[in-house]
Amino acid sequence: MKTYPLVKISWLDACNYTERNPLDYDFKAIPVETVGYLLKGDDEEIVLFRDVYEYGESDDQLRLDGVIVIPRGCIKNFYTFPVSTDP
Repeated sequence: MKTYPLVKISWLDACNYTERNPLDYDFKAIPVETVGYLLKGDDEEIVLFRDVYEYGESDDQLRLDGVIVIPRGCIKNFYTFPVSTDP
């Protein structure tokens, strides 16, 4: 099975405050930490996924679940975990 880097992203998430009075509430983006496997990235965004499993005989038959796209402008910190050979 193909391997993907395990990463932790600290980022700011946009949010919707529908239950707050806009005149008396200090609105802020929500800090989030996401850990997942790095699928791909470019200058605009990165794509992570949470789960991967095989449903066939080759890497083109992998299933990825829990996919999230994070815009680069929202990212505050990006950490790649060291590769471990322990089971």
